[in-house]
Amino acid sequence: MSQPQNSKYITAVVDALQRNSAIERVIYPYNTANNQNQADAVIDLSVNPRYDGKGSNFFVNWPGFLIFAPAIWGYGYTADIATEATITNLKNGKSQQLSIPAHFEFRQAEIDRTWTEVGWFEVGIIPLIGGIAFTGYDDDLTPEFIKNVGPSYGPYVATKTARAVFESLGY
Repeated sequence: MSQPQNSKYITAVVDALQRNSAIERVIYPYNTANNQNQADAVIDLSVNPRYDGKGSNFFVNWPGFLIFAPAIWGYGYTADIATEATITNLKNGKSQQLSIPAHFEFRQAEIDRTWTEVGWFEVGIIPLIGGIAFTGYDDDLTPEFIKNVGPSYGPYVATKTARAVFESLGY
């Protein structure tokens, strides 16, 4: 929970676990002092997302004569979300590690980047510079990305962690 944006990923997983009819109860946040003897297992999640822009973004902007290319295709991005789960069976004290990788590719266009297409009349310097500058990831996309990917990411991670919990409990 050290990074507030990453906590939204964890919230999506908790929500999916709470909706799982095979799970009796989810205590979140879990605290050993306050919730002792109230759980069979503990799932400790760590989320480490890595976002990147695609090199093909350069050609969305340049050479500049492809009218409205950024608005039509948008810029391409990738998100690799590395989720690490430590599952502890509180009955026998055994723990296991679980790595859950998730890879997403998405496209998006917004005016703070697409304005560089103003050189569409000719092969121009503005689209060239814009193509170079906007090849990387646009950080202001992250909140919207998390909001849109949460409904699929949460159940994906919840299913994998729940399966590991059930196996650790002998079900």
